[in-house]
Amino acid sequence: MKGKIIQELRELFKNENVGELSEIRFKAGVFVGRFSINNRNYIVKYFENENDAVEIKYYDMLYNLNIPTPLILKSTKNMMVMEDINENPNYHLATTEDLKNENTMRSLARWYKDLHEKGKKIDVKAFYSELDFINKADLQNLETILPDCENLQLLIENIDKVHSKINSLKLTLTYNDFAEENMIAGENFAMMFDFNKMGRGLAYFDIQNVCFMLDEDIKKAFVEEYGNIQEEEKIAYDLLVPFITLVMASKMPNFPNWATPFKTKAYDESVKDNILKFIK
Repeated sequence: MKGKIIQELRELFKNENVGELSEIRFKAGVFVGRFSINNRNYIVKYFENENDAVEIKYYDMLYNLNIPTPLILKSTKNMMVMEDINENPNYHLATTEDLKNENTMRSLARWYKDLHEKGKKIDVKAFYSELDFINKADLQNLETILPDCENLQLLIENIDKVHSKINSLKLTLTYNDFAEENMIAGENFAMMFDFNKMGRGLAYFDIQNVCFMLDEDIKKAFVEEYGNIQEEEKIAYDLLVPFITLVMASKMPNFPNWATPFKTKAYDESVKDNILKFIK
């Protein structure tokens, strides 16, 4: 694999001095490595599978939307070369301390706001969405792990109304994969990278994806900086997340322990109240 990639890199940068390639990771058909051009380090991301290579198009789209991302030097249909964050004096790969820094996380809130606002202005129908797990067939398959669950039956019975309500809300681009290792930080600056899980959804789901990882005071600052959030999106999150999680977990070879608390949540009276509130 490394031999093939370095050959393609030397062809791509045929007039430059391309150094040796070192592997950072190789997982699920995606190779990430570091190499040099004229003694300056860069990162290459190589995709064995065409479906994974869609991330290259995502970077192009975000660039055209003027949403900050790491600099992409060149790309082909299955490979992209980007700046090495370690070579940039203005920012760094995020650490746990960055997640505890209010200014940094306020900056990240602005990045997310920018993504969501601009994402609402483009057609996102073709993007992957966890909301698609809310369908009659998948919900009916939960009946074995949620016996006599009135909330599940209420959701199934009103699935068309739920879909109609979701579609009436403004779907947008969602990052979907917040983690310290996917974040870049600098002085009063923050952004995400690695967009392989980007999709369409509701902004509040993305906000909660971030807030789950934050201390209470930082979470409060993040939400405050982000600004206005539709109340209907909060209701949708509270009622749909338990069932989305359980559908995803039920598709795994073995039901994961981390999904077990959502079984209890699915029976909660508040879920029934939110379903009725959502579809009225």
